[in-house]
Amino acid sequence: MKLSKALSARERDELESLMESRSPDGAMGASITRLHGFLTNIVSGPPVRPSEWIPQVFDGPDERAWETIEQARGAMGLLMRFYNEVVANLRREDDRFAVMIDRIGEGADALDLVDDWARGYVHGIALRRNEWKVALDDEELSPCFDPIYTLADFGDRCPDPIDEPKAYQGLVHQVPDCVVEIYEWWRDRFEEDAHVYGKPVRRVQPKISPNAPCPCGSGRKYKRCCSPLRALP
Repeated sequence: MKLSKALSARERDELESLMESRSPDGAMGASITRLHGFLTNIVSGPPVRPSEWIPQVFDGPDERAWETIEQARGAMGLLMRFYNEVVANLRREDDRFAVMIDRIGEGADALDLVDDWARGYVHGIALRRNEWKVALDDEELSPCFDPIYTLADFGDRCPDPIDEPKAYQGLVHQVPDCVVEIYEWWRDRFEEDAHVYGKPVRRVQPKISPNAPCPCGSGRKYKRCCSPLRALP
């Protein structure tokens, strides 16, 4: 199985069904959309070990908790491929991130809802609340969290998608750029701290800005090309 291969629509349905059968009342609410938001957060911020975040998706990820070893391996394969989709999405050269939505209805009357995605993202923050505090308190970055938390709350602060569609969609349209800003903020922080997931980086050349053209001449940004701090596949 190629873990870099994106899931098909059928495989996404299969992964969601596995979540529902293994963890019907789990943190992800058996929702592939919420899972996408959750994984986006896991990929974006401070390191979280798979042994910590996988149980948020499947209760009992140990192979012995499944009916067969093949079922366990199949489920983990789908999950890790979905994780890699998120990584690839965040590494896109155009810096444009695609948020997974829940579309209700069809045609002109269809509603694009992002509340479940946002709840998944916020749940990821809760796993590393202390580490995320520095990002949440950053004056320049903190506004990027506002639309995500507002959509996740889906209460008085959130415009009603039916009664206030323009206001609601205005929040939705902010989310992709906010996600990228948060992701890049953490990448820059890792470089400033001279660490990549806890491993020291010994700089032998002058510091290169993550957004500067890569010295190799590829024409891409340094953070997307030769930087040792780029997102790993």
